[in-house]
Amino acid sequence: MYEAYKALRNFARRLNRVDALLQMWSFFQNINHGKQLPANFCRINKEGIPSLKDVIHPWELDILTREVILHSGGSKERDLYNTDHLGAAINLIRKLTDIQNRENLEATVLYEMQRIYQQQAQWHVNTKLMLARYLKIYKTECLAEVLTKGTTLTIKQFYTLGISISGHFLKNCLYNTKQDYTPFGISDEQRDAFLEKMVFGFDDLRKRTVNVQEYNENWSYTINPLISTPLVVMDPYAPNIVICPIPFYLMSRFSEGLFFDIAKIKGYENPYGEAFENYVGDASEILNDARNYSVIKPEPYRVGKNLRHGADWIIEDKSGAILIECKAKRLNLKARYELDFKALYGEIEVMARYVVQNYKNLDDVLRGNSSSLHSYDHIYPVIVTLVNWNLFGPKAFEQLENSVSNHLEVAGLALDYVNRHPYTIMSVEEYEIALQVISQTGIKEFFSARDAEGHRGWMVLPFIRTRFREEIENCRTDYLHEEMKELQNELAIQVKA
Repeated sequence: MYEAYKALRNFARRLNRVDALLQMWSFFQNINHGKQLPANFCRINKEGIPSLKDVIHPWELDILTREVILHSGGSKERDLYNTDHLGAAINLIRKLTDIQNRENLEATVLYEMQRIYQQQAQWHVNTKLMLARYLKIYKTECLAEVLTKGTTLTIKQFYTLGISISGHFLKNCLYNTKQDYTPFGISDEQRDAFLEKMVFGFDDLRKRTVNVQEYNENWSYTINPLISTPLVVMDPYAPNIVICPIPFYLMSRFSEGLFFDIAKIKGYENPYGEAFENYVGDASEILNDARNYSVIKPEPYRVGKNLRHGADWIIEDKSGAILIECKAKRLNLKARYELDFKALYGEIEVMARYVVQNYKNLDDVLRGNSSSLHSYDHIYPVIVTLVNWNLFGPKAFEQLENSVSNHLEVAGLALDYVNRHPYTIMSVEEYEIALQVISQTGIKEFFSARDAEGHRGWMVLPFIRTRFREEIENCRTDYLHEEMKELQNELAIQVKA
């Protein structure tokens, strides 16, 4: 693998590090926001326009950015604005991606599909929804207190700084970290506390990248350290000037990525889980425009001397009900990218326990122990995760099915619950789309179609796009607009002032 890799390494050594990283910024701005590229890029686009969109994929640019960090220096022998040079780099990446697991591909092709999906999924996120969703979650009082206590910043201050800097990078490739934010109620000390989490010097970034780099079947999936520190100081003699090669990573870092700061704070687990649970209930109500279903918070109940709380939420309509368990746990990093699937199977075991926990809730409902739900033949357990686990492909589903059966048996629950009341796992992003479709079709029709042959092992969004094409066209994405509107208005007023 390393012998084949040398060609890409040698190419990157001929790039100028500053020029290349600024060019990467422009490529991502082009793909995500339509920023104009030089006219010579028309020649590689079949539409004849100066754009990389649908020509080069963002995950390929992510890999190339990582290689620039690892190997580029002061040379200008290669230039990524030269389309021949850029094409050569991308072809080398595609070649390495093809050969990194070629010897074992026949045996591991289904696992490889899982890794490919994990790699590509993050680049299809609705960024506006992501920002609004996490703002609403972090604003929950119990979690907001934990965040402020552990970081000295409120969530409003995090977002004010994050949105302001992200907005700056829409048009400018350099940012001066000594900007004055006191008109927004943010002191220089608080600004610096924010930037300390986001900024890294280039030399230190290179060392960190070297430490995580792999030259084996995991090469193309190795994590890019820019995810955690997306702003880079290129010149140690000008430490206040930073660049942002991949702007999406900055927006992810001050929203979803705040988890890594919160997770360092003692006692964060319960507030974090409670905030997510509250969010799911609120979002369910917000999306219930047509009042086609009811959102129920189950009352605690006793079974013998034991107090039980049941499902986190129940969605009910005339045709059936959904038992919802909310889980904020993230998929382990190794489980996302390593070809050794021990890590993934360990995480699947965790998910199986979540599923069976919800089957215990179902069992109490069917036995009449819980009075929060009417009697239905059609009750469907659903696990809603904060971050998409992307459990894609037949191998992952097969392992999950086996684990669920094993845990049902250990718990003394009926094994045929899986057939009579099939479970579904979906991310909150998928849930918000699914609930809008369910509002149109009804609970029974949606889950009966999902339980049909050929659909059960599918992820939720591909299933919806295949089975409910007309209904998904009626789904909206502006339902959290108010979460960001107030903050954006304040920023606009201060900018004008």
